[in-house]
Amino acid sequence: MSIKFKAFIFTSFLCLYSFAAIPCEAAWQSVGNVNRITRTKANGVILDTSSRAKISVEFFDLDVIRIRISPTGKIERDFSYAVDYSIERNITAAKITETRAEIVLVNGSGAKIVIRKMPYSVRVFDKIGEVVLRDDPARPTLFDSVTGDIQTTKLRKSEVETYYGFGEKAFMEMSRNGKYIVNWN
Repeated sequence: MSIKFKAFIFTSFLCLYSFAAIPCEAAWQSVGNVNRITRTKANGVILDTSSRAKISVEFFDLDVIRIRISPTGKIERDFSYAVDYSIERNITAAKITETRAEIVLVNGSGAKIVIRKMPYSVRVFDKIGEVVLRDDPARPTLFDSVTGDIQTTKLRKSEVETYYGFGEKAFMEMSRNGKYIVNWN
């Protein structure tokens, strides 16, 4: 072996070894467990989590549930360009109960939100007790504290259920099933 070739091999090994010593940190992190209810509101709760993120869960209207996650731990002002605030909403008070395992919110029409504490997950029930939506237990809610991105996977009741809307998103088909959609306000 020539000296140049040996120097090349040594330098390559040294470079690879030095890169291996750099600590790598994954950007995505789990919301974790719900530690406690920080604050109760007439129509919902704000939660502290083990990841230091805060979660606001509320009945936004009689049959609209709003879940907001703040990776920084600071819930921003309650405003959305997607909502017409000139139209009166039907906000009802939520009855809030808490056990060691979960927090339950029930509104006046009987709709129910069940928040599991360890790890954080949400199930939504309609007024007759049927599951409308639930978190996928195999894919916990994640966030990136640097970018503020949030990733969550919801399971629906059945395959024939179809989703429409999600703001002004241009797709060829009307149905939003199976689409990856980025939303922001």
